[in-house]
Order: sequence, then structure tokens, then C-alpha cells
Amino acid sequence: MARQSTQQRRDDILDAAIALFRTKGLMQTATRDLTETMGISRSHIYHYFPNWQALTLAALEKYMREDLQAVRATLQGEAPAIALLKLADNILPHQIDSEWLIYSDTWQASARIASYQALASQVTAAWNQLILEIIEAGCTAKHFTPVDAGQVARQISAVINGYADVLALNPTLAVRQQALNDISSLMNALLQPVSPLEPTALNAPELR
Repeated sequence: MARQSTQQRRDDILDAAIALFRTKGLMQTATRDLTETMGISRSHIYHYFPNWQALTLAALEKYMREDLQAVRATLQGEAPAIALLKLADNILPHQIDSEWLIYSDTWQASARIASYQALASQVTAAWNQLILEIIEAGCTAKHFTPVDAGQVARQISAVINGYADVLALNPTLAVRQQALNDISSLMNALLQPVSPLEPTALNAPELR
């Protein structure tokens, strides 16, 4: 029971940190913000985590793992071609909001800090694995032509993330739609699906 209580308290601290990252920003959040939000002491927080960086990385890992799990859930039962399009639609930002900035700040930190780089590599590999699984399912069901699924997954991931960076600079509806068109064109060329992927069928919220 004590072990469960300790884990629950740890999760509560991580959830509070994630909420602060959303409202204040990753780089603008400090231990004092967390102590004030939770009404607990600094020593209480560091009873569960050795330092602020360890806490931040644990919170980011939890946030990004749960984000991926949520996307996986939305794709359950979808045909592989539709699942790939919906995955791209999910990753491409609708607007540069706090959710997007958490990822952006993490990736920027990964250029300077080895532990952040390890987290970014882990998260990228997990998303690539999801793309790989969808492609393999499509090939098995003969919705796609046989391909080197690992290579195609990496190619599709690189293009989606590249367009996500473009949208960070120019987050307009037209740019986002063009990105989806280009991504679907690449998917059609690489996978040759039985039914061509049509991004216009997706009802994405309007960008602000």
C-alpha cells in the first residue's frame, strides 16, 4: 500500500508539472511554481526526484507517452490508409499552442543536453514504431504493396515532422492543407494503396 501511495504522490507531482508546462512554458517553469501550485515544500518534491532536471524529464516522458497512447486509441479499428492520414493530421499542428511548444522546447533542449536528446530519440522511435505497425498491418491485409516497412516508416515520419516545423513558422490553413496533400502524395507513391489516400476527407479544425 505504501508503495502505491508513493507512486500516486509521484504521479501527482508530475501531473502538476505538466499542467505548469502547458500554462507557463517548459523553460519558464521552476521548482517554486510547483511548490506554490501544490502547496508542498521543496524538500517534499525532492524526496521523490533527485533534482529539477530529473523531475522535468520524468514529466515530459509521462506527457509524451500518454499523448502517444491517446493517438493510438483514436486509430484503433481504422483502415491502415486512413490511420496513416489521421496520424499525420494529428501530428501537424493546428496552431502553435502550449502542447506544441512543449515538444518544441524539448527538442531545442535536446540539441544541448544529452538527457533531453535521449528522451527526444526515445519519443521519435515510439512514433516511428506506430507508423511501422500501421504500414505492416496494411501490407499484411494487402491494402499496400509489399515494402521495406521500416524504411518507409522513417521516410514518412521525417516528412511529417518536417512539415510540422514548416507550420511552426507559418501556421495557416492553406499551408497545413498543402502539407497534408504532399504527405498523402508521398504515401501513395511509397505504399501504392488499393484506394488512394485523400486528405481532403479529413475535417481538420481551422487554424488560428
